[in-house]
Amino acid sequence: MIAVCGMTGTGKSTFIQQLSGKKVKVGHGLYSETYDPEEVQCTIDAHAVTLVDTPGFDDTTRTDAEVLQSLADWMEKTFVAGTLLSGIIYLHRITDVRMTHASLRNLTLFRKLCGEENLSNVMLVTTWWEVCEREIAIAREAELKSQGTFWGTMIAQGATTDRYNNQSEVAEGIVRRLLPNNPVALKIQEQLVLEQKPLAETDAGTFVHEEMIKLEKRHQENLQAVKEEMERASKESNEALKQDLEQAHARALADIQKVQEAKVQLLENKVRRVQLENKQDLEAQRAEHNRKLERSQQENRERMNSMQRDHASRISDVKSEGAQAIAKIEKSHSTEMKDLESRNRSEISAVRSEHSARMESATREANRALQELQNKQDGERDRQNDEIRKLRSKVDDLETEKSAVATTSSSSEDSVSTDALILAVQMGALYGAARSRLPACSLCQQSLTSLGYGNLWQCPRCCRYFSSR
Repeated sequence: MIAVCGMTGTGKSTFIQQLSGKKVKVGHGLYSETYDPEEVQCTIDAHAVTLVDTPGFDDTTRTDAEVLQSLADWMEKTFVAGTLLSGIIYLHRITDVRMTHASLRNLTLFRKLCGEENLSNVMLVTTWWEVCEREIAIAREAELKSQGTFWGTMIAQGATTDRYNNQSEVAEGIVRRLLPNNPVALKIQEQLVLEQKPLAETDAGTFVHEEMIKLEKRHQENLQAVKEEMERASKESNEALKQDLEQAHARALADIQKVQEAKVQLLENKVRRVQLENKQDLEAQRAEHNRKLERSQQENRERMNSMQRDHASRISDVKSEGAQAIAKIEKSHSTEMKDLESRNRSEISAVRSEHSARMESATREANRALQELQNKQDGERDRQNDEIRKLRSKVDDLETEKSAVATTSSSSEDSVSTDALILAVQMGALYGAARSRLPACSLCQQSLTSLGYGNLWQCPRCCRYFSSR
C-alpha cells in the first residue's frame, strides 16, 4: 500500500488515475475534490498495489483539523486491520515560484504524520515539469534539495526524490522504486493505537493546534485592524469604505469562528477519546467481573464434573476388576486347553513318528530281502548261462572234431562212427542236463529261452514272457 500526499493541485489524483486507469475525482482549481482518503487498486510488474489518494491540508472548504481528523481515522483503521504503508509519495509543484507559508506548514505536518524514523520510505516528487522551463525547474529542484527547511533535512534522513512529467511510465517507475520497501507504521498510527493518545496530543495534532492558535491570533489582529479602520471611516463619514470594512470585519469574524470551531473539534476529539477510554475501562471492569463470575461458575461445574468423574471412575474400576478376574480365569482355562492340545498333538506326533520309523525300517528290510533275492536269482541265472555257454563251446568243439574225422581214411570209418555215436550220446546227455536246469513255462512245461538281457525269459511254444523269481 502506497499513500500519495501533497497540497491541493499538485496532481495527486491525476498521478493515481494514470497508474490505475480508473476514474478518480480530479480538481482543476483551488477547490479540492478529495474529501476523505480513497483507496485505488492497480498492478505494477504483476504486483497488486493499493494507492491511497489523500486530501490536502490547504483545503479551501475544510480546516486542517478536519482534514487531520479524516486522515487519522483512516490511518487508525488500517493499522488496526494490520495494513501498513510500504511507501509515501509527497508531490510538490515545480511551478511554484517560492516555498509559501502554506507549503512549509503542509510539509511540516507531513513530517509529523510520518515520523522522522520513517523518512526512508518517503519519496519527494516534483510535478508539472511538462509546463515549466527546464532550466528554471532544475534550479528550483536544487533549491528544494539544498535547503534544510525544505527537503534537505528529509533527504539527509533517508528520503529520496524523483520527477513526474505527467507520463504513465514515469509514474510506474516512481512506484516501482517503493515496492521493495518494508512496510512501516507511521508516527501518528503508533501514537493513536499503541500509545492510545488523543488526536490533539499526537505530534501532528499538537502542530495543528499550535498553527490554529497562531492563525487565530492573526485573525484577531486583522479584526482589530479592521475595527480601527472602521472607526476612522466612521469619523470621516466614508460610507463606501465603511461598507467594505464591515464586510472585511464579517469575514474576519467568520475566520476566527472557523478557527475556534476547529480548536473545539480537536478538544472534543480529546474529550471523546477520554470518554471512550472511560467507557472502555468500565466495559473492561464489567468484563473482568463477568470473567470472575464465569470462572467461579466454571470452577463449580468442574467440581461437579470431577465428582461425577470420580464416581464413574470407581464404578469403572469395579467393572474393570471384575472383567480382569473373568479375563484371568478365561486366560487360565485357555492356557490349560492349549497345553492339553499341545500335549495331545505331541503324543500324536510321537506315535506318528514311531509308526513312520517302523514303516521305514520294515520297508528297508523288505527292500534288502528283495535285493538279496534278486542278487541270488541274478547269480543263478549267470551261472546257468555260463554252463550253457560251456556246453555250446563243447558242442562246437565236437562239431570241429567231427569235421576233422570226416577227412580221415575210409578204413577208419567204422571206428569214427562209433566214436561219433558215443560223442552224440554224451552231448545229448549234457544238453538234457542243461535243459533240466532251465526254468519251465507254467502252462506247457516247455523250457524257457533267455532273451539275453535282464531277467526276462520266453516260452518258445506259447510265446509268453516270464521274469525270473
